[in-house]
Amino acid sequence: MRDGGSGTIGVAPETHLGALVFPAYELRITRRCLGEDLGMAVDVAFDDCLARPIVKAFVAKRSVNPGDGDTIGPAAGPRTLYKLRNRHRHRGATWFDHVEQVVWLCASGYHESGDPDDAYRYFAQLLREHRIEPAAADYLRLGQERRQRFRDLLPIHAARTVSIALGAPGEFVDVVLGRDLRVRVACRPDTDLTAIVVAVRANDLERRREQIYLALAAFGGLPDAPWEILDLRSAGIMTSEIGFLLYREQAS
Repeated sequence: MRDGGSGTIGVAPETHLGALVFPAYELRITRRCLGEDLGMAVDVAFDDCLARPIVKAFVAKRSVNPGDGDTIGPAAGPRTLYKLRNRHRHRGATWFDHVEQVVWLCASGYHESGDPDDAYRYFAQLLREHRIEPAAADYLRLGQERRQRFRDLLPIHAARTVSIALGAPGEFVDVVLGRDLRVRVACRPDTDLTAIVVAVRANDLERRREQIYLALAAFGGLPDAPWEILDLRSAGIMTSEIGFLLYREQAS
């Protein structure tokens, strides 16, 4: 995938609302941790947390490996909690939700051996009280923000994609629109119109129909003829794909 020399569309790490998003998973902080441990608003943006030492450690460590190291409590298979350290005695507890592909910062504290408020004693208490893992409200926010993320990033990603594809007319560019929908796009400028081909995976058409139609609209087809479905024999369209052709006026 290509992206104007600054990374890859929909693949480079990107913050949006309460998350730092990577290609395979995202980093998030539970509402309980935000409010009780970090003293922040429970709906704060991830960008606004980056100055906190434990969040810096969270990004540095979990952007490389979503779950490894010493455990908090006994190992529990996919529900294992891992210790997070930084050099200033700030400590955290993280959990990788394999189903939703989210690494959660579940708790934060300060490590001072023997202190009644030591981070690891605090984490053990949260475990006993069943308050350390993300709650229903965390997953409600996750779902809402993922839907919003697609809509917010889609027009930005579509515009970047067209710009890149116009640099190599007729060649397909692989992108992940809105961090969620993988497509291939090719552009060919004409006298006053630009032809845009958007190829989507055929098995996505039914389960992601709304996303696909939003994506086609983001590429800006003409009002009276938004798009048409291409014949499978069309150049560049794979047998596992469905191709859409649309035209948009060239920017003056």
